[in-house]
Parts: sequence; structure tokens; C-alpha cells
Amino acid sequence: MEEVPKLLWLLLCLLDFAESVELAFINQGLSSLPDNITENVTSLNCGQNAITEILQSDFNDKYPHLEFLYLRDNQIRFIDNGSFKGTKLRLIFLQSNQLSAIPDFHQVKTTLRYLSLRSNQITQIRDVNYISNLNTLVLSNNLITQLPDIRQHLPPGTILHVEDIPLECCCVSVWLTQLSTNLTGVVLSPNPCKLPSSWTLTQLNNLTEAMFLRQPCEITTSQKYLCGNNPCSLSCIAKGFNFYYQFGNTIDGTTCNHGNQVGVCLKGTCQTIGCDGAIGSAAEMDNCLVCGGENKQCAHYKSVYLHKLKPDDKLAYKHIITIPPGATRVNFTEVGRNYLGT
Repeated sequence: MEEVPKLLWLLLCLLDFAESVELAFINQGLSSLPDNITENVTSLNCGQNAITEILQSDFNDKYPHLEFLYLRDNQIRFIDNGSFKGTKLRLIFLQSNQLSAIPDFHQVKTTLRYLSLRSNQITQIRDVNYISNLNTLVLSNNLITQLPDIRQHLPPGTILHVEDIPLECCCVSVWLTQLSTNLTGVVLSPNPCKLPSSWTLTQLNNLTEAMFLRQPCEITTSQKYLCGNNPCSLSCIAKGFNFYYQFGNTIDGTTCNHGNQVGVCLKGTCQTIGCDGAIGSAAEMDNCLVCGGENKQCAHYKSVYLHKLKPDDKLAYKHIITIPPGATRVNFTEVGRNYLGT
């Protein structure tokens, strides 16, 4: 009877071994993937070789159990669109290659969890929102110089690593200040800015939104642009692109909006004008239309109108209230599925 448990234990060990097949072809001078890869492979390591490209024929419909792929320290410049079809890849290491853009991973969009593209030549972050279960994306030590708000291009909950990039801190990166106290999901260097040079020793939480918005972004070394949100600059959007080019500032005295207040442009900056007529004043009209008041010099009226239809009521407009002359800050809110009219 003791032989039965031993046989079962041996059988379980064999099954476990069959479920995990790890192959390594490290530092063998390979210029392409080897041919002698078993179709049952679950983990493949071809690091430290001279592989230059990945084609559809390298993986598609060949390795249905492949979950882990290590291709670090090669010379990969190109990965064919539609590659990795028929695999179950959960983790892909492609660091220290020569990729200039994030490759296409649509064939593993539901299985891929971890993607490392560290130390390549990638210049911008493309949309990877389609990789629905991606937990971690590593783009550290790439050539990304500008960082627009990329949260909409990432699956919810993805951790993005962008340490050690030559980041130009300018107006398109202003969204980083919204996260400065809690950079959930974004991992930056302690002092992330390489440009402007005066900010290189400054930590992110010491950079304000106003500083970012005043800082134009470079198109070339001789051309810069602001982000189009300065009402006192003369700018236009370049056709087919998402940036603005600044020609100069508006004439001093031009009307502008500063939040909820009306202001005037002075030397390219929108300055508020309070209800007292003073430039830079924060004085506002209260609900009673009193400049700088405290809503105490007029009567306040608040009511909820409820009317329950009777069986013999006709469907028609119902009179609710007559608004008296001189009423200010009138607000009606509909809580049902009726139609408010005046």
C-alpha cells in the first residue's frame, strides 16, 4: 500500500515539471531566435545576444504556453506588428535594446502584466490603454524629453516608471504638479527636470503649477511654444499637431478671464480686477451684488416645490413661483423628470 502514495507523488512531480519548461540561450552570439525551442516552453531567455528584430514568424502560433520572455541586452530595433499571437505572455523584458517606439502588443493585450522597455531609444509614450491588465510599464532611461498627461493612455492602476529621462519641464508637463504630493502610479527621479537648467536640482514638490505654465516647450533649439492656455499670449495651433506656437503677447489692457474674475493683460499675464476696480484685487460681488459683501444685505429665499398629480389632473404647465424684480443669483434645480420653463 505504501507504493501507491509514492507513485502519486512521482506523478504529481512529473505533471508539475511538464507545466514549467524554462529555456535559456544567454550570450550565445545569436542574431535571431533559435529554431530548437520546444512548443511547451513557458519561460524563454535569449538575453545578451545580437538579435536585431522580432518577426511574426518567430512566435505566432508556436508557443501556446509561453508566459515569460527575456530579450534584454540585444540589438533589437524592430518588432513586427501582430507578433506574439497564440502565446500567454505575462512578462516581457526588452530593456537595453535599440527600440525607438513602444511596439505593438495587441496579441497579448489581455495577458500582459509587466513590460520593461528600459534603456532603449524611445522618444514618446504611445497609447497602451488597450493592454487592459498591464500592472507595470518601465520606460526609464529612454529619450523621452516631454511628458504630456499620459494617464489617459495607460490602463487604470498601471505603475509607470520614467526615471532617468532627459525631461524638459515645461507647460505640457503641468499635470505632474497635481500629483506632486502623491505620485500614485508615476515613478520619477527625485529631481526630474533636465531642462530648464535652473531646475535640475529642484524637487518636483517645489515646482508650482504657475512655474510650469510660464515655461515654454521646445520645438527645436530655436523655436518654443506655450500650451495655449495663456489668455494674454498670441498663439496658434500647428495644423496636424497638438502644440501651440507663441508669436508674442497681447496689448496691455486687453480683457481676459482669470478664473471666475474678469481681468486685464499686463506684460503677458492676466491680472485680476476686483469689483472695486483695483488691479490685482480679489474683491468679488456677493450674492446680494455688494462688492466685498458677506451675503447679509438681502433676503434669502429657498424652497422645494412638490406637487403630486391626482387622477383627474390634466397634464399641463404648473405655476411655481414669480421671481420678483431685483432678484439676484437665482438658481432652479430640477429633481424630477419634468420640464422647467419661464
